[in-house]
Amino acid sequence: MVAGLEKEDMLELADFFSVQAPPANGFRADPAKAARGKDKADATLCTMCHQGSYQGQNEIPRLTGQYFEYLKKQLTDFKHKRRTNDAGSMTSVARTLSDEDIDDICHYLAGL
Repeated sequence: MVAGLEKEDMLELADFFSVQAPPANGFRADPAKAARGKDKADATLCTMCHQGSYQGQNEIPRLTGQYFEYLKKQLTDFKHKRRTNDAGSMTSVARTLSDEDIDDICHYLAGL
């Protein structure tokens, strides 16, 4: 689909898509789980990499409003070392989280 595009066309497309607001995911977080998730995310210092609004930076992904199941799968995969493309940062953080912590954090982030 993009085989015929020039480099300038691709850069223009990247600029266009980079300023688009992410669509709402429609997730309704459980307030108690989200509150516990916020506390755990704060204690785990998630904002050190993902930024204060969880918008991400450079190669660090945006977490705000991501789909609940996606977030849960990624955290679980990091915890069990099925995902290891992070130079060990997320793996070392995720291994400290219980399954309940992961569920709570995902309620918090998906509900933002």
